[in-house]
Amino acid sequence: MEKQEDSGQKTASGAGITAGVIVLFLFLRILAVSDWNWQVAAEIADSFNFDDAISIAFGTLFERPDLTGIVITIVLPLVLFRVFILARYHGSRGSLTDWLLAVSLVATQVVLVRSFSLWWPVIAPVVLAIVLVIVYMLLKKRDTPPWFTQLGKRAGAIMVAALLVLATTVNTPWSPEEIIVTKSGQLQGYVLENTSGYLRVLTTDREVVIFTNADVISRTPADK
Repeated sequence: MEKQEDSGQKTASGAGITAGVIVLFLFLRILAVSDWNWQVAAEIADSFNFDDAISIAFGTLFERPDLTGIVITIVLPLVLFRVFILARYHGSRGSLTDWLLAVSLVATQVVLVRSFSLWWPVIAPVVLAIVLVIVYMLLKKRDTPPWFTQLGKRAGAIMVAALLVLATTVNTPWSPEEIIVTKSGQLQGYVLENTSGYLRVLTTDREVVIFTNADVISRTPADK
């Protein structure tokens, strides 16, 4: 009975931490998109839809492939190292989370190579993983420092920290940039909210403006 209660408490604690990380990530994204202007951030948050949290998270990764490559270079070797240690010395094949994270990162590597011909996010993690294993094997003959054997367990925490860093550095909004022609003129910006009768837009100058649908003549994707 006590074990069931402990398991339930751990699950609840894990869910609470995850929710906290998501809220912090979204908060930092809003601040970064607003160019760290509190008033603009408040106006963006006013039209924010938490149902878009997943698409915002993925959009952050896709917006900066170079930073995503750095995340892969750091996290993937730790995951592979953890799986190797578990399989080699503990008779375990790793958890489902380990394998899902590894597969996701490898799939991202494939996309980066095909889309941008970025090979370093593929080569660097493999090299670092091999280095970690070699160092571990050498230290295994002596007295392996506890912090070194725990490296693999830190992959999840490092992944979270990397996402939070991305949230603060990527200032591009989660919606595509558009050229919006209205009866009062033309502007470029990002549509934050399109409700019945109104269009809320974040301009490239980081100002939030609101138009009625009757004022909007056309909306076209901006050429990048």
